[in-house]
Amino acid sequence: MPAVVLAGLVSRHERTPYSRRLTIGLALSAVGDVLMELPGAFLFGLGVFLGAHLAYAAAFLAEARRAALLRSLPFVTFAVAGWLALRPGVGELAVPVALYVAAIGAMMWRAAAAIGVPGRSGTARVAALVGAVLFAVSDLLIGLDRFRAPIPHGKVAILTLYWLGQLGIAGAVLLAGRRAEATR
Repeated sequence: MPAVVLAGLVSRHERTPYSRRLTIGLALSAVGDVLMELPGAFLFGLGVFLGAHLAYAAAFLAEARRAALLRSLPFVTFAVAGWLALRPGVGELAVPVALYVAAIGAMMWRAAAAIGVPGRSGTARVAALVGAVLFAVSDLLIGLDRFRAPIPHGKVAILTLYWLGQLGIAGAVLLAGRRAEATR
């Protein structure tokens, strides 16, 4: 339910290609939340969350088309290290998990590439990046918990990071609107 609420807030707050793509990502996340709780629907949930990450990456790309290749380095490192940590336990899901990890890396990189680009407040840009990173760490913990070994109290950490991540991504629009209203 929280992802649905955030999607509604973002879609009403701003009507731009950026906010529409973030709204799509939040809506897909809401569907993914449901699927991840259903027995036997993990792969479907993974696919839906892949769509959410791609929607977020597309939103961030729309804000900053510059390559910013140096900014990709920490996220490529994160993705490669995450894949190497998960690989021994993913079995037949190797290809879907590899695509998913690559999409997470791309999402974080595109959020980082938008830092400093005119058009939105620095606070909104940083919120998007922090949200993307927290969401990615949450997903990595899910993978480690599922494919390597159960993480003690992992669900608390996973959900906390996930919801803070979604809030940060939504804040990329919500914080920008506050700043615009304050300067009128």
